Amino acid sequence: MKIDKELRCEILAEVREAVTLALETAEEKWLTPKELIAQFGCFSQDWLKNYGHLLPRTKAAYSNRWCYPMHKINRMLMDGSIKRLTL
Repeated sequence: MKIDKELRCEILAEVREAVTLALETAEEKWLTPKELIAQFGCFSQDWLKNYGHLLPRTKAAYSNRWCYPMHKINRMLMDGSIKRLTL
């Protein structure tokens, strides 16, 4: 069975979405602000202080400090959606 180009693209998009979802849920790694800055050189302590609320984040139950999802933020950087954050 040979599939056409359109079907192939649809299948690849579905697979890509499933892998992304798996990474951003089951395989997600949560970073402290210090770890986030070390992992992604485009963020600084000042940037997080002023604009960190624009990133996806959650309070860690054990410390009541912000934690940032590494895979999700990496995807935002790769696909350019981080440029569309609104102040």
